[in-house]
Amino acid sequence: LTPLRHLAEAVRERGRPSPLRAVVSTAETLDNATRAMLEEAFGAEVFDIYGCTEVGPVAWECSAHDGYHLAAETTIVECLPQEAGELCAVVLTSLDLRAMPLIRYALGDLASLKVGPPCRCGCRLPRLDRIEGRIADCVRLRDGRVRSPYHLTLALEQVEGLVRYQVVQTDLERFLVRAQGGAEPQIGQRIAAALRREVGAAANIEVRWEANLEPPRGHKFRVVECRLPTGAV
Repeated sequence: LTPLRHLAEAVRERGRPSPLRAVVSTAETLDNATRAMLEEAFGAEVFDIYGCTEVGPVAWECSAHDGYHLAAETTIVECLPQEAGELCAVVLTSLDLRAMPLIRYALGDLASLKVGPPCRCGCRLPRLDRIEGRIADCVRLRDGRVRSPYHLTLALEQVEGLVRYQVVQTDLERFLVRAQGGAEPQIGQRIAAALRREVGAAANIEVRWEANLEPPRGHKFRVVECRLPTGAV
């Protein structure tokens, strides 16, 4: 999505091109703020595709935007509950790969299966409810709880004036929020308050305003990044 954001910013500066039928995003987790930005800049509906290099397309959005339809004809997708409770790890078995089969391949992603009536679009394929991010980017709290990136992004999306951000956990109770937006003190206070509701009232939260939040060259943009050693509690 980082290249799409660059293109959207260029479109805003130079004017919208000929109308597009759709914008397709992939490779990075699509949050609501980025989706709104792309739809506004391109004047087109955004469809997100979930997949990986090893297996190919795994799931995609339809026009109903109510979950992700699984590519059940080519991939068996399992969501395995983790010790942390509501988190489920994505495990894939490809039905297409013959030269190098992948059986119950642990992708490192977090997601949940959709339950309820069939999709309004008429497609009967099973769906993922949402894609929550990667296991490596869950934040770990001192009481042993683990919070997925989805919970943090959902909380911060409610903060008006915050254009873009990255949450970096540097210690069990210490978080850095790299923020892009108005740089007003009250916005920073609302960011800290929203984040503390997810990670604990005692958390030390620093909000640092930056003009540019680009990832290192060749890297994906990670909205939530945990820098704790594996297994730290």
